[in-house]
Amino acid sequence: MASARKLHKKTALICALILLLGLTVTLLMLDWHGTAELSDFNRHSATPTSLGKALEDASGYESVPGMMGGEQYMSSDGVSFITVAHFPDTVLGSTCTVGVRLVAGSEKYHVLGVRTGDRADTVYRALEEHRFEVTHSSASGIRAQRGRITLQFSLDENGRVTEIVANLSGTNLFRVQYKSE
Repeated sequence: MASARKLHKKTALICALILLLGLTVTLLMLDWHGTAELSDFNRHSATPTSLGKALEDASGYESVPGMMGGEQYMSSDGVSFITVAHFPDTVLGSTCTVGVRLVAGSEKYHVLGVRTGDRADTVYRALEEHRFEVTHSSASGIRAQRGRITLQFSLDENGRVTEIVANLSGTNLFRVQYKSE
């Protein structure tokens, strides 16, 4: 009876360790993919396609040649651009949207509620509200980051947003080098 009780305790301990290891691996995978910040970003932004998701429909977009490590598409009206590459890793990832660029004339789209033409104070409020850290600020632009997402807001001489760029950084575990054509 005593040996059965010891066996039960060992089995319970092994199961608990396996469960803890599984939970740790799951949390690391979610962090590697940037799940929390991507979910918040995509939920509060209206972009041509969601960051970190597969590009489902490229109609209305044409390929822009010459990008290394991915493909870039431009809308037919020239006001939005989409960059597609492997994420979360160059080799281990799947093909996803890793960049969105919005220029003047793209007012139907926004990033965290900020549209081209908005004032810089609107940018700062949105970044603070969504827990982005401002990494650079000047009269010509604002750069911010949260996890794997980097945002860049270009400003004109009146402090109005002229361009918005959202990029998703991945990893390159195998150090793949791309050659330009």
